[in-house]
Amino acid sequence: MLINKLQKFLRVVIAAIKNYFSHADIIYVIEDAAWVIKKEGENLVSFLSKENVHMRLSITHLGARFKIVHFGSINTYLSSTGPKKVHFSNRVVVTWYHSEEKDKRLELAKKISTLVDVIHTSCHLTERTLIVKGVLASKIKVIHIPIDLSVFNPHPELKKDIRKKYQIPENKFVIGSFQKDGNGWGEGTTPKLIKGPDIFCDVIEKIKSKISVHILLSGPARGYVKKRLDEMKVSYTHLYFDEPDKICELYYALDLYLLSSRVEGGPKSLLESWATGTPLVATKVGMVIDNARDGINGLFAEVEDVDRLSQSILEFYENCDLKQKTIKQALEDVKKLSYTTAAQRYKEVYSDLIPTM
Repeated sequence: MLINKLQKFLRVVIAAIKNYFSHADIIYVIEDAAWVIKKEGENLVSFLSKENVHMRLSITHLGARFKIVHFGSINTYLSSTGPKKVHFSNRVVVTWYHSEEKDKRLELAKKISTLVDVIHTSCHLTERTLIVKGVLASKIKVIHIPIDLSVFNPHPELKKDIRKKYQIPENKFVIGSFQKDGNGWGEGTTPKLIKGPDIFCDVIEKIKSKISVHILLSGPARGYVKKRLDEMKVSYTHLYFDEPDKICELYYALDLYLLSSRVEGGPKSLLESWATGTPLVATKVGMVIDNARDGINGLFAEVEDVDRLSQSILEFYENCDLKQKTIKQALEDVKKLSYTTAAQRYKEVYSDLIPTM
């Protein structure tokens, strides 16, 4: 434990020194873990570099002077004692993807808005929540979570090969769930309820007597879901990749993706499903609310509506025409959610903070 703390301290010191001497205009602060926030930062740096925006990733804001410091998540901005202190010479952007009603961080929203220049969020539901908590609307910028369409694209012809590669049954209806929905970074036997793993399992329980299903899981901390699936005797495969983009080929093995969250800022699975031509059944959360059209680019239900989610899966299972219709429209709709589009929006936000950019 002491060695781990020392190693983390040294990583922060080295990162702070690099920030101090960096010629980048923007320091994008990521979590010190190989997960979504880090990958999002890597993609932004890559796409914005094509727009001549000079950024660097860092696990700390320390050392930055006369720059834009963009905290890639509210977790990277808050410490155990409150908002982190950033050198007065910097301009500050904080990304706040989502918050549930009982989220204690919302009590700090008004204070945070007085300390930072911009609060970025990915959906209008979070924007409205922050405004209710006292954040000025003028401080909030809504920029959707983007997707790299050069990586995520449809390949229905690969379904048989991918299933064979990962020993996924060919004769079953395969439903996907690729997210972290357990608390902590261990087995995840305690459910992270905002991600709706209990809802997911309730839906599978409801349809398993009508469809021969196999569940394809990815992401860490899936212990709760796996235990529930074992109890109901539903087969599953759990694969987890260190490189997030590798998840793309798992979509090719699916017949359907089921998103059952209670709260989301995105999620990425909305975009990934659409971009890979995977039929989507989802709760109305986050970016789903902003972009989804029921029966047009997917089938959607209110949060916790197990009956409607279950019925939607059966509709896709029984109605090939509906499935193909929603796939076709989703492939069109996802084009406006690309990194190319989002990069222009980010550039506008940064340019307003450093007009000479």
